[in-house]
Amino acid sequence: MILGLLLMVAALILVGYNRYTDNRAEKRSDVLLDQVKIAINEGVDDYNTDLEERPDYERIENLQLPVGIIDGLVCVGIINIPTQNLELPVIAEFSMEDLDTAPCLYFGSPYTKDLVICAHNFDSHFQRIMNLVQGDPVTFIDMDGNEFNYEVGLSEVLDPYAVDKMTSGEWDLTLFTCTFDSGSRVTVRCMEAGDNSNIIVTD
Repeated sequence: MILGLLLMVAALILVGYNRYTDNRAEKRSDVLLDQVKIAINEGVDDYNTDLEERPDYERIENLQLPVGIIDGLVCVGIINIPTQNLELPVIAEFSMEDLDTAPCLYFGSPYTKDLVICAHNFDSHFQRIMNLVQGDPVTFIDMDGNEFNYEVGLSEVLDPYAVDKMTSGEWDLTLFTCTFDSGSRVTVRCMEAGDNSNIIVTD
């Protein structure tokens, strides 16, 4: 009986801690998202005068993502998943510390059609991507304001060490997070949707 009570107390402490870290991450990402939006809008305004001089992104090979440095964090843009009411900033480099703030770029680029983004299994981050279904829209906006539209193709669960499968480049966009027990990776594969040919970027 005492052991049972101790286990219940431990479970309550764990639930409380998880809620605390989730709330902290939500506040951090909300603040960063506002700042990224401001940076994107300022950048778009700066480029409005020379749009016709900028080449189509599909003609540029191996283009690196534009970045913005915000409060010491290097950011690459915004990921938007409307069916889950998620809009989050994306940090340029993957680290456990940065994941506590926002999703991180894990591999690739929208320009090379192999973008991979990961995030913690927080309710305010990627916990709900497991509920995405085929055809759901996903949008990525880079720091120059270029919008890349995708739709969900399939969901799968991968081994945590299946890096080659995660970054194979077979899908235009991959989103992933850990399962509740951290033993596997919930992985959502997306393909380009519609016509992105009007996206213009600088060299």
